[in-house]
Amino acid sequence: MPSPTTPLDASALQQLEADFWQKGFDEQKLQRLIQQHQRHQATLTQSQCEQQHHFVIVIPIADRPHHLQSCLQSLLTLCQTYQYGGIQNGVHNKVCVLLADDSQQEKNIQKQKKITADFNQRGLKIDYFGQTEQLKLLSLLPPAQQKNISQIIGKINPDRFYHKGASITRNIAYLKLQRDYAQIKNVLFYFIDSDQEFQLNIQTNNGEQHHYAINYFYHLDRIFHNQKIQLLTGKVVGDPPVSPAVMANTLLTDLKPFLKQMAAEPATAACPFHTTQPSGDAHYHDMADLFDLPPQIEQAFLQCPLSKKHTRSDSFAHVAQRLNHFFDGAHPTRKSHFNYSPAEGLSPARTVYSGNYIFRPTALEFFLPFANLKLRMAGPTLGRLIQSKIGAGFVSANLPMLHQRTVQSEGRAEFRPGVQHQENLIDLSTEFERQFYGDVMLFSMIKFTQLGYPEKNLNRAKIEQVSTKVEAELRQKYQQKQQQTLSNLSQLSQHVNDPQQWWHQEEKLQPAYFEFQRFLKNMQHNFSLSAQGYQLITSAKHRQTRLAEIQHALLQLKTDQEAWQRCLTQFAQPTGEAS
Repeated sequence: MPSPTTPLDASALQQLEADFWQKGFDEQKLQRLIQQHQRHQATLTQSQCEQQHHFVIVIPIADRPHHLQSCLQSLLTLCQTYQYGGIQNGVHNKVCVLLADDSQQEKNIQKQKKITADFNQRGLKIDYFGQTEQLKLLSLLPPAQQKNISQIIGKINPDRFYHKGASITRNIAYLKLQRDYAQIKNVLFYFIDSDQEFQLNIQTNNGEQHHYAINYFYHLDRIFHNQKIQLLTGKVVGDPPVSPAVMANTLLTDLKPFLKQMAAEPATAACPFHTTQPSGDAHYHDMADLFDLPPQIEQAFLQCPLSKKHTRSDSFAHVAQRLNHFFDGAHPTRKSHFNYSPAEGLSPARTVYSGNYIFRPTALEFFLPFANLKLRMAGPTLGRLIQSKIGAGFVSANLPMLHQRTVQSEGRAEFRPGVQHQENLIDLSTEFERQFYGDVMLFSMIKFTQLGYPEKNLNRAKIEQVSTKVEAELRQKYQQKQQQTLSNLSQLSQHVNDPQQWWHQEEKLQPAYFEFQRFLKNMQHNFSLSAQGYQLITSAKHRQTRLAEIQHALLQLKTDQEAWQRCLTQFAQPTGEAS
């Protein structure tokens, strides 16, 4: 065994990491692992340092200053912890940030600019790419060319150039990357979301702990040096990456036995909810079977995070405080936790996690498709297109980021398109509709790529036939889940409102009971037979409009790809100026 001061080579570092995870988490062992990574970096020759990849971290943001602060702090802490690429004149050499701002509120824009300036002062080089800068870049394209890529970057309206959507903002950032960053030696583009952090969540008997336990840049640098790949995607741990529109049934399934067990003993009895929480791929998703994933966990009790001695009454109140966070995307009973496997052990990919993917400049051709439709599931849809085009050049690695939907101090997301807070009600109807038709696009795309699309042209009749059939099948699936949701909701409501239960007897629990009632009303508002989201997906008129948009976009994709390639070529000119 080398002495603690002896730098380790790459294979020894890999073995040290494997031993660390397989023998169980230990804070002191983590610090020794970090020190070995630091020593490894410090012993690289100048030539070796020059060969390390340069990472451009791209963060699209819209009215989320609190999230941005946490995200950038995690990045800076990661850089300081592992010292990838070294530091020169107080600035991290091999990591920089492109912040693509799509905010509407001027107060948030100013806050985000101030945060950017602060982190620049602290050694994290950030290029602020706001709406003024975006419009200036796009003005280099003639009007006809702007129109040719309008399905990719949207229609340009200088008077309302905000909340364009994450896909459009990413695509505009692609043009910026092509123009100003693609010529950097050994550069990689790393897209993340502002509500994510470069940390892992690790389960303990008292909830979970967050740690900087992966040297992301080190592993990615090695992967892209050693493998002939174009694009790599990670995943997320923590809050699910999907909409509450497709998680309601799993939550209700968990809450029923939770309350039953809660009521089995007096309010003053000790809290029993401290076993580790089961975790699995998409175990939070009501329709995980659509993705050929294993059967869902039948139920998952909430893992209580309270650490001091506490009662069932305390736990009941804590759960109540978190229940309505669900409508902003946090799942109170089902999170994903990090499970170790070698970071450099790659597997074929089919889905792009749009908040965690890394690629070479050559992969800028793979823009986020159909961005103007503002559908959810853009990453999985893009993934199927990439998979069909480059096959083994598209991989997945076990390099997840921590996903936190809500701001802890506020108990809700700062900004979430399609989710409207209305006094005590939270309306998901817009997000629900975007989720449903995003699923229609995705599962249509899966069938089309199996037929050779988009390299092989499909006629309008075939596209209409397939997409119409997919929509009908998904609508039936959604309605079946709605029936299950309403049945579970009715049973949960009866249990919550049973006057014999002890949570009705204690005056101090009235605020918690109110939160349960608010949760039940929000569930009824969003998942009942009269809910606006379901009304939208069952409306024949709306269906006709949405399917026509999807079918047109699919027919137009090949033309969009050709127009996009011309733009990339144009922005790759040495002067960076459009001709």
